[in-house]
Amino acid sequence: MVCLRQGGAGDDRGGAAKAERFIGRVEQVAVAQSGPVRAVVEVEGGHRHGNRTWLPFTVRLYFHAGSDGVRAVHSFVYDGDEKKDFVRGLGIRFEVPMRDEPHNRHVRFAGPGDGVLSEAVRGTTGLRRDPGAAVRRTQVAGPATLRDGRRPPRRDGGPRRPRAPRRDGPPAPAVRVQEDRVVVHLPDGGTVTIRWGGVPTCEWT
Repeated sequence: MVCLRQGGAGDDRGGAAKAERFIGRVEQVAVAQSGPVRAVVEVEGGHRHGNRTWLPFTVRLYFHAGSDGVRAVHSFVYDGDEKKDFVRGLGIRFEVPMRDEPHNRHVRFAGPGDGVLSEAVRGTTGLRRDPGAAVRRTQVAGPATLRDGRRPPRRDGGPRRPRAPRRDGPPAPAVRVQEDRVVVHLPDGGTVTIRWGGVPTCEWT
C-alpha cells in the first residue's frame, strides 16, 4: 500500500506542492473466511512515514475455488487535518510474474459499473504491417497468439491439445497461517505469500 501526501492543494501557476511518500505498514493479518468455495484474508494497517502513521486501511483478498484470479477490496479512513493533509495519491502496488511476450500480456481494470478496460502491453493494431483481422480479434479476446496469427506452441515444445473437461468440482484454495506470513495455495499450483513485520510484501509464485 502506498500513499502520497502534500501540505497544500497546489495550483497550475505555482505547481504542485512537495509530496511525502508513505508506505503501508501491516499491523494485523487474519483469515476472515476459509471454506470449500471461497477463502478471504483480511489485512489491516496504516500508512507510515517517519514517526507518523495515518490513513488506517483494510485490504480484503478473495480467493475462489477453480480460479487463479484474486479480488482485492481496499478501504481506508481519512484521519488527517483537512487544512494541511492533502492526499495526492493512494493505492496498492504489487508485482506479478509475466513470462509471455508483451503482446500476450493483458491488464484489465474493472470498475463499479458493467464495463471492463482491457489492454495489452504491446498492441498488434496500428502497426506498419497489419497482422490481419484474425490476430486483432484474438488479442482483444485474450488468448495467446503470435504476431502472425498462429497459436504459440506449448512451453515444452509439444503440440497443443484441448483440455479434458473436469469430472469433479474445482479444488478450493488452501490457506496456511504462519508466524509472520499467510500462504494461499491456488488451484493452479501457484502460491500467494503475504508477509508482514516491517515493510509488507506480497509474493506470487
